[in-house]
Amino acid sequence: MFPLTSWFRATRVAPLLAMVWVGSPLRAQEGGAVATVDGNPISREQLVERLLADAGASLLDKLIQEKVVEQAAAKGGVTVAEEEIDQQLNDVKASLPRDKSLDEMLAEQGMSMVTLREQVRMRLRLRKLVGDFKLDENQLRNYYTGHRWMFEEKEQVHVCHLFHQNEQALKLLKLKLSRGLSFEELAKEVRGRAAAMLARGDPPDQGEADLGWITRELTNLEAPFVELAFSLKPGEVGGPVKTDTEYHLIKVIEHKPAFKPTFEQIQEKVRGTVYAQELQSRMGERMAALMKEAKIEKRLELPGVGH
Repeated sequence: MFPLTSWFRATRVAPLLAMVWVGSPLRAQEGGAVATVDGNPISREQLVERLLADAGASLLDKLIQEKVVEQAAAKGGVTVAEEEIDQQLNDVKASLPRDKSLDEMLAEQGMSMVTLREQVRMRLRLRKLVGDFKLDENQLRNYYTGHRWMFEEKEQVHVCHLFHQNEQALKLLKLKLSRGLSFEELAKEVRGRAAAMLARGDPPDQGEADLGWITRELTNLEAPFVELAFSLKPGEVGGPVKTDTEYHLIKVIEHKPAFKPTFEQIQEKVRGTVYAQELQSRMGERMAALMKEAKIEKRLELPGVGH
């Protein structure tokens, strides 16, 4: 899968500019006006002029690159099937946050699906023009040595906690634990009391939360909390421990020890990382070479926006 972030930035105005230029979905109505403000018109020409001034140069460069790659692909017998583009888009969809669709992402970027598919097509053509290549083990070992930290994992614990402004209240909760009540049942009890206080209009003096995975190094939690959390075994509950504003009972759900892999353990992961970087570099070099070989004449006169 190819990264799409740079494509979105480079082409976000393209769909609108293209539609205005050909006069299709944004065809001007009376007198060429695309909008009016208190009866005063904004003409189609004003819109086109502003779009050209703001994005015309970058969009033209993008279109030139697409045409250069298209011609090189045709000359080299390189084709891209629609199924290949569909696969790339499926990979993109799978990488998006769960609460965001590809259509929503495109809407945020002001890009149409047609434009995105053409961008993917160009990148696939360029990828095929680059061709396949192999990496030797020295490249991989050198990268691993220089970027070992990227593959290391810090010690982590998955923690939940109950918190209260009153230490004695937490001691009573811990006593309930010793008498057979589960941490989850206590959390439900605390959650109910906090909700009742909110319903009365009072600020809650207690609460519970699953903090997920934390490390010693990357956390905004206070030192006493962190030290206790990392001293507990999975399933153990510790505390109360005091922080600046409240007391806590901490339960460790799971523990992951620090992991410093050898080259042999992650060789394929290193290979994938280095291959992706090398591919990006080669694609850039091939694009630059194609642009240099092509006879390009720019005839677009960009307007100013001083009025």
